Amino acid sequence: MAALGYCDPPGSGTGRRTAKAAGGPETWSQWADRWHATSTLTPRVRGSIRSNLLKVGRWLAAEHPDLADPTAWTRQSCAAWIAALDRMKVGDFVERTAGLKDRIGKPLEASTKATQLTALRTFFRDCQE
Repeated sequence: MAALGYCDPPGSGTGRRTAKAAGGPETWSQWADRWHATSTLTPRVRGSIRSNLLKVGRWLAAEHPDLADPTAWTRQSCAAWIAALDRMKVGDFVERTAGLKDRIGKPLEASTKATQLTALRTFFRDCQE
């Protein structure tokens, strides 16, 4: 129909895209975005890890703004994150809470904590390489 001039051509994309998630200090977000753009992991895994990294960024903004640059992290920084993660509840440092309403405020499950730790470990390992 558009080719015949009866209407405008459809826009590109499906309209299902949401705004890009943000998290924490600009420096941390830039590192997370660069990692996401250069990682060789599958798009789904990269997206999941980036989401977890942005959660770390929100924690950094609230608790340790001096650690926005990953090169500033030390063994003590990592221990502080692990301790904070161990005390975290569902809904802490997330950008959106849709679908969490009945679980907000409950302790994180061990598998969630493991996923968070794996994401940060992957990020630092890849940055080091």
